[in-house]
Amino acid sequence: MSVSNLDIEFSRLRLVFPEVEVFLDEDMTEAESVIKTCKRCKASFAVVSNSSSACRFHPTYFVSRRHDDQKRYYELGPDDPPYAAKFWDCCGSEDPASAGCKTSFHVSYDDVE
Repeated sequence: MSVSNLDIEFSRLRLVFPEVEVFLDEDMTEAESVIKTCKRCKASFAVVSNSSSACRFHPTYFVSRRHDDQKRYYELGPDDPPYAAKFWDCCGSEDPASAGCKTSFHVSYDDVE
């Protein structure tokens, strides 16, 4: 009886995550069943260790428009044009590289929406 790399990897994962059950699709190759890429955060993840807090992402877009709290953050004169702020529409962070404001399961490009 031959032991595949996949069997060894699942044995290791079960030691760390004993509560996780593994279900394999018969049509999947070993590589497809173990590691995938998340389309939200672009990180590689092990399918068997995907959890509800594994993916950190922004659910909306990074936008450039007038910020609702503009007057609180910037002092504008009566003749100043509206300041076009750049920020994440979901949380207001002005850093385009900021960590996501929401967590959830990773979502693979292979997953059906």
